[in-house]
Amino acid sequence: GDRNATILSTYTAQNFYKAATITFNGSTHKGEIHAIGAFYGSILFKIYTDARTDKQGFMKVFMGHLQMLDSSSTFATVKQDLINVDNSFNQGRHRQVIIDEFTRRGL
Repeated sequence: GDRNATILSTYTAQNFYKAATITFNGSTHKGEIHAIGAFYGSILFKIYTDARTDKQGFMKVFMGHLQMLDSSSTFATVKQDLINVDNSFNQGRHRQVIIDEFTRRGL
């Protein structure tokens, strides 16, 4: 798969999930974890490089949200975690950028 963040930033969740299919021992699995991770990384990259983003402030959000990730995390919970951490560290400065990017990706 492609690892170019600029190219990945054009993918929606639905398209990427369908494309992230692997076959192992005769079984087909959708949502292969490495591909989904690349998709998630491209969302964070797009938020970070958005002109409205304070890069230093968003790095605090990024680092803070990592502590909240676990095996039950979904794109919806991660989006809310990012917003909550941003509220704590930056008084919600990046809220709209986060919402806009997740919405643009179909999430």
